[in-house]
Amino acid sequence: MLGAFLGIFSGPGPLLASFVSYATERRIAKDPFRFGKGAIEGVAGPEVANNTATAPPSISAHYASKAQLHLPSGIRYWHTDHVDTMRTRDAGGMPGIAAARAATAGGGNDMEATAVLSAFASRTRPHDISAEAIAATKRHILDCAGVALAAATEPAGRIILDITEEQGGAAQARVFGSGLRTTTVAAAWANGALAHLLDYDDTGFSHPTACILPAALAMAESIGASGSDLVAAVCVGLEVFERLSSSGRQHEPALRRRGFHPTSLYGCSAAAAAAGNIVGLNPTQMAVAIGLAAANAGGLTQHFGTWGKGIHAGNAARAGVTSVLLARKDYLADLECIEGDYGFFSAFHGPGNYDLGKMADGLGTHWSIVDPGLTIKNYPCCGGNLRALDAAQALLRENDIRFDDVARLEVDVHPDLLHVVRFHKPRQGFRGKFSIDYVLAAMLLDGRVDLDSFTDAYCNAPRMRASLDKVQVNAHAGWPNDATARRKSPVTITMNDGRTFTRTVEKVRGSPGNPMTRDELVGKYRGCASRVLQGERLEQSIAMLEALDKTPAVKELMDTLTI
Repeated sequence: MLGAFLGIFSGPGPLLASFVSYATERRIAKDPFRFGKGAIEGVAGPEVANNTATAPPSISAHYASKAQLHLPSGIRYWHTDHVDTMRTRDAGGMPGIAAARAATAGGGNDMEATAVLSAFASRTRPHDISAEAIAATKRHILDCAGVALAAATEPAGRIILDITEEQGGAAQARVFGSGLRTTTVAAAWANGALAHLLDYDDTGFSHPTACILPAALAMAESIGASGSDLVAAVCVGLEVFERLSSSGRQHEPALRRRGFHPTSLYGCSAAAAAAGNIVGLNPTQMAVAIGLAAANAGGLTQHFGTWGKGIHAGNAARAGVTSVLLARKDYLADLECIEGDYGFFSAFHGPGNYDLGKMADGLGTHWSIVDPGLTIKNYPCCGGNLRALDAAQALLRENDIRFDDVARLEVDVHPDLLHVVRFHKPRQGFRGKFSIDYVLAAMLLDGRVDLDSFTDAYCNAPRMRASLDKVQVNAHAGWPNDATARRKSPVTITMNDGRTFTRTVEKVRGSPGNPMTRDELVGKYRGCASRVLQGERLEQSIAMLEALDKTPAVKELMDTLTI
């Protein structure tokens, strides 16, 4: 509930206190004046007398004309400006934490999730974020930029670039791996689609960075923001994504089985939070942006194993930027789109299938990019394949196993995994990204799985088809239906002479528990980015990304990532 959230305010100070203050404001405004009848957030106003206030003329007539605001005992309203919104204080002049506790004490799914996230996203600045979180965020920005550059050279990537160029528009932001200058909205869409296209972007609480970075990057370039602003905004977006994701995680397998892709469900609002942080939305504007973006949430797992999946992240980035541009001009929308009876969680997860009670716990002091963190992929395919691939590669290397000496490779999995990596012996190379037998066959054949493992020519080569015939997938319906069992994928290799070798991997390479070294990460980046950048330009891009929080202008970064 909110108790742990409230308990942190004795240390971090006014930034975090403002989260509670804003949640209180929303509770106060919620009854009797629901948004659309008499909203009062975000305006300068008079002093309160006798626990009531008259809405000042600066409020849009659409909302209220002399609306009365009923305040909890001891709360006073003081003059503020449009950027900071209304605050509350107790009679002693301190932030009204006691009143906030009373106003938001419902916890559970009564949590004012939109208000809490909006206050956090609007008020967090680079100096509020831990050095560890900043460093982790930069690693994921570098990784995402690299895979997007690689995607720009793929057939699907070239179509994305072509469509973007054909649409034209004001030259506000640029697109990875190209010379395109386009609108902020179009750049966010194109870069998001490229970032997720190859399924080589980070994973963990789904695929957040591919949604968040493109939105924040396009907005940052368009307004001349600094690299430090960009890193902080991405970190904020990652936090919002994980807070949303974790609130429904227990029921996520059912969500996926119904066909929803979590990346583009949570990614829309997270992208809005990041882009809104860049331009300095106030809490009310941020709530509008997060809510409008949530209305764009979607993405179908039916697209897995096709070019369609990459578009999900592009759509999320576009939704985030569009919503922020609207909110920045004081566009009107409901302020409870996350937790409302007809809002995001009720619509997508359904009653009883989510819990918003921990949304505020540790917000602003505990950073999700650090814990639980995200996995930087070592292979360009679905995250459900990674443990089996690490296990198979370890067996091949440790035992000097050669393809022609192998009789059979078996992998044991939970049946739920096969709802995701569901293709068996595909004939299209791209579908192999979502086929556990395909990626294991490629590993068995070559001892590696990389970007060249997923072409149609490779897929249909006689040796690859022969390797596929050696791979057997065993689904175990009797395994427990829990997260640990669903992740297991032990691999056994049986040799022609009858010997067997078995390996189980718990923590994949690149995960928070088994992270890549700096050299490994930069090596992955070089392998991707060198498809577009060469020589000194490539090395400049690495230096710029690794020192991004010291870069005066995001424009300088994009100078190195475009041609």
